[in-house]
Amino acid sequence: TGVTLFFVLSGFLLSSPYLTSAFSGTAMPSIRNFYTARAIRILPLYYIVVLVAMVMTDQLWPGIKALIFLPVGDALFPFSTVWWTLSIEVQFYFLLPLFFLLLQTGRWGQMLLGLAAIAWISAYLYLCIFNQLPSHGYGLLVTQSIFTRVPAFGVGVLAAGIFIWLKQRDDAFRNSRTARWMGSLFVISLLIGLGLVLQESGRMGRWQAEFAWQ
Repeated sequence: TGVTLFFVLSGFLLSSPYLTSAFSGTAMPSIRNFYTARAIRILPLYYIVVLVAMVMTDQLWPGIKALIFLPVGDALFPFSTVWWTLSIEVQFYFLLPLFFLLLQTGRWGQMLLGLAAIAWISAYLYLCIFNQLPSHGYGLLVTQSIFTRVPAFGVGVLAAGIFIWLKQRDDAFRNSRTARWMGSLFVISLLIGLGLVLQESGRMGRWQAEFAWQ
């Protein structure tokens, strides 16, 4: 569950500035600054590691794919085993500002987001929930993309939205008995839900759960 938690935290932390601006009615954070900050934080060290892996494993083509964040599996073993997670992160970094940009551009942007959501939900239900992904090749490529990981990022974004909404409420509400009961029931519900998810994942087995649903 560590990778899933990593995606949830990314959804929470990176969406918070955009949600804050949406709730407060202020200008949306600069998309250019967002992309620049992500590039400075990730690219220099990542490219050094990829180049070292290419030299150590003598694998040119997989290294070139890794440089543009295409999943390469174990082609540069042992360096590349977890690189697929960063490929998904980069896809999320690219899409997140665009999501909020469309959300704030009025009716046409929101309609486009709605259509994209319907298309994703339909495909996700068919491929993941109804277990139509092959357990190799194409199926593995899909599981290592943003397509199947949207729920994890979405949980983080939703949690950020709830957190920011509560922060903007007055202190009397946050400290009220009603708010404490609501918070306690919410946490208990999450723990029960997490337990059921983990139980089902254990019953299915790692690989079947990996290809069935995230």
